[in-house]
Amino acid sequence: MIRTLAAALVTGALLLVPSAVAGGITGPTTIAVGFGSVWVGLGSGEVVRLDAGTGRETARLKGGPTEFVHGLAVGHGALWVLRGRLTRVDPRAGTVRDVKGIGTATAFTIAVGTGAVWVADDGANSIVRVDPRRARRAAVIRVPGRAFGLAARGRQVLVVSVPSSGPVTGPGGR
Repeated sequence: MIRTLAAALVTGALLLVPSAVAGGITGPTTIAVGFGSVWVGLGSGEVVRLDAGTGRETARLKGGPTEFVHGLAVGHGALWVLRGRLTRVDPRAGTVRDVKGIGTATAFTIAVGTGAVWVADDGANSIVRVDPRRARRAAVIRVPGRAFGLAARGRQVLVVSVPSSGPVTGPGGR
């Protein structure tokens, strides 16, 4: 399944891949592109590195028995992996380092931008700013409700926050 996904990405074709579900399926869960590679996170906690030109697997980062890759992001000279904890992968040096104190069972979203790595923790109603040079927490920012989505670019970080109670409404109360 991974090789088919890579071939489709390289040729520009669209391929629908079944999403993985915690508790058994080990297929693709998330994807990122950087360092001449396509990175695919798996439900098994593994991260597969594919050559962006050929689609061939060039490396595999092992996962743990209860891990699930929730997010991948590329920036600041690294691949950042969110799977219950935050891991910094240096693709050039081949080193892997966990960022201490970052990540919980409810940290599902990651983004890179504004000079930092950002992790949304849905269960803690917060986003965490990580200093990418030191690979450690720089700030914890509380948000109203559950921090569910996250995007960063330029000088802005956008957070989707879902109320912890009451109805969820759209713009204008719809």
